[in-house]
Amino acid sequence: MAEWVSALAALGALVAAVFAGIAAWRLYKIEDDREQRAQARQVSAWISVKLDDQDEPYGIELTNGSLAPVYDVTIRSTNRNGVEQPALNLTVLPPGRFFAERAESKYHWDHPDPADDFSCPLRPVARTDKWQVRELIFRDSANVTWDRDAAGVLRKSRLRAE
Repeated sequence: MAEWVSALAALGALVAAVFAGIAAWRLYKIEDDREQRAQARQVSAWISVKLDDQDEPYGIELTNGSLAPVYDVTIRSTNRNGVEQPALNLTVLPPGRFFAERAESKYHWDHPDPADDFSCPLRPVARTDKWQVRELIFRDSANVTWDRDAAGVLRKSRLRAE
């Protein structure tokens, strides 16, 4: 009888250890996901208008609030009429806040300049769903590709940035 009690106690300990291991693994995965998203959460883009004397030129304002650059950035956006614009493609986006003005050139966008370098303010376009960044794809410093949609939802991407 003592052997049965001892065997049941050992079995109970084993079952408890398995459940504890599963719980620990789940917590590890949650923390690992949180760490992986740490840099990605700090990267975003939106449409802004440059408030200067010209015809309010528009562009994409980009922010990388992390301490490391992100790579292979592709931003898909629409204009004020909801018409898809050529993608803005960057090899690297260093930490900081930048503004890339829409241009009629080979690359369709001016080189992103630090947003603080402009003498005029930048106003985010926030009252229309036609004129917006539709998608932001980038690769973080851990070589994970991320996709942020028009609603701001961030998810790991199976696509590579173009």
